[in-house]
Amino acid sequence: MTYTIALLNPRSASGKTTLAINLAFSFALLEMRTLYVDCTSSGAGSRILMGGSSESPCGVADVMSGLVSARGAIVSGPTAWLDVIPASGGEKEAEGFLAFNPEKEKVLALSLRKTGEGYDIVIIDTPSGNGFFVKSALTASDLAVVPLHPSWDGNSQLKEAGLCVEEVVTSLNPDLKGMGLIYMGPSDPAPGEDGMQFVGRLPDCDAIRKGMATGTPVALVDVMSPGAQAFLDLVREMMAAGTDP
Repeated sequence: MTYTIALLNPRSASGKTTLAINLAFSFALLEMRTLYVDCTSSGAGSRILMGGSSESPCGVADVMSGLVSARGAIVSGPTAWLDVIPASGGEKEAEGFLAFNPEKEKVLALSLRKTGEGYDIVIIDTPSGNGFFVKSALTASDLAVVPLHPSWDGNSQLKEAGLCVEEVVTSLNPDLKGMGLIYMGPSDPAPGEDGMQFVGRLPDCDAIRKGMATGTPVALVDVMSPGAQAFLDLVREMMAAGTDP
């Protein structure tokens, strides 16, 4: 059974893509068939997992516009256990194309349903805010994960993300299990973390920073580094959270 995780945060530069690519790579390291879906406008995460290449004939916006199937947009990732549906541009066009579809936020979920059957894990990276692509990702997911930047007000980030998740659970995806929280470095506990599906914390790690500076998952920088080991612990914790009653 496929387990789908969407990352969201209302603010830009919150660490979503850092988290998403490293979670996807860590699941793959544990030999779980993993699909990374890049709903961002920048496409930074998919470029990293495609070895820096920006050349892809199709991507998420094309899938949502009906120009190609989700399976037809898949590109091989850096290991045999990891594939990518890249960002392709055209997000505004795709949203406009679906504007009069009363169930437009469910299109991504329907597109990924059959494709996802071949994977253990699907990781969906989203743009900042709480717009169409964020709600589409949450509608397709079993769990929402919020990265918290240590230097920002965690309460406001969690509140905005929580309102978006609540809206999706109420009107689009009642099977969404709720939210998990991951601190992207040392920080004080955020209000409300006790209500999270799980709470994780990443260390201040040079290998993580080097990985993002060079476009490399931290496990390829140094698999024994505190950062790489923390990501492996996180994916195990996520799977436990997903299987607990």
